[in-house]
Amino acid sequence: MHRGLEGDHSTFLDIVPEKVDDKTQEIRGMNDGVIVMCRGERALQHVVAWKDEVEVYEEIRDSRMNDPVAVWCSDRADVRTVADFDGQKLLSYRFGWVKIEDGQEGGCGPQGASYGPGEDGMGDHEFAGELQASGFPFQVSVANVN
Repeated sequence: MHRGLEGDHSTFLDIVPEKVDDKTQEIRGMNDGVIVMCRGERALQHVVAWKDEVEVYEEIRDSRMNDPVAVWCSDRADVRTVADFDGQKLLSYRFGWVKIEDGQEGGCGPQGASYGPGEDGMGDHEFAGELQASGFPFQVSVANVN
């Protein structure tokens, strides 16, 4: 059992998509990672098991996260979206690199350009934004419409 969060009990577990290539992730049968949300600790952890070891691969503790109850892992990018129940909002965080491939020059940026998380592009993760909710979100699911 993962005991990385010492406060309140974990409130949400989700399977982590496995990266297939630069463009897609998928759920496979041999998953070794889960996302653990803890309301009391106001934390999100990506926990990975390997052989007889368990360790925290990624972690977010952010003062903007008041009451995290659920998380969505994007299937097209290294983005986690958190449902904040008490804060009445959705929060998104980016963990990986973004590569510009929109098929048109002058679109989102120079074709093939890559940008890492954080101000200097070398961070572990970065805050990507928030969306206020009119109610109290208890689950989150995000669609990528192309």
